[in-house]
Amino acid sequence: YQFSSLLLIAPGLYMAASIRSHVAAVMGLAIVLAAIFGKAPKKYQGSAKRGIMILVCAGGAALSVLTFTSTFGVTVDGGEGTTSPDQFLADVSERTATGGSEVEGGAVGSPAQLPGAIIKVLFRPLIYEAGNAQALLSALEGTILLGITIWNLPAMWRNKRRMREKPYLMMAFFYTGGFIVGFSAILNLGLLARQRVQVLPMFFALIAGLAWDETK
Repeated sequence: YQFSSLLLIAPGLYMAASIRSHVAAVMGLAIVLAAIFGKAPKKYQGSAKRGIMILVCAGGAALSVLTFTSTFGVTVDGGEGTTSPDQFLADVSERTATGGSEVEGGAVGSPAQLPGAIIKVLFRPLIYEAGNAQALLSALEGTILLGITIWNLPAMWRNKRRMREKPYLMMAFFYTGGFIVGFSAILNLGLLARQRVQVLPMFFALIAGLAWDETK
């Protein structure tokens, strides 16, 4: 909640939006959601400074979303020459379902599809899906990461309240979740293996932040 942090956040989001506007939009939304739902330090609880910071972050998130919509021609009002979010995701799925490593499915449309999207975006291809040496290396990475995640899940669930106490972890949670939903539209495992480098740092932070034992 220090205004000086905006000297890094604002240009960081701007530069990210210039390269990957959709990723910057997810990050902007994750920051503002963490600021709203995360537990602020006592000196900021109920203070005007916290409210102002949330409004500033919300403005930055809105600009990131607008940059994305203007870059890809996506809108929710169905204006002329634009596409709806659902159509945009469907187009992504159609364009990426090629190349020999395509998989079935599509973007997350309901909570029931979320588990499959998590596996696909964060971990696949798995070892049994590898068809060549390069795919095998990617599959080893995904399988090891899946094992690390499963191993730490009990501790992460036990310490889930830590997310609200440490808003950075909440930001990592919202960013990871938003990334999974957005990139679930990609139906090519080779593309996903390259694109997930944009989410792995936040996912690693989430695992480490929730799984570590405070008593040690």
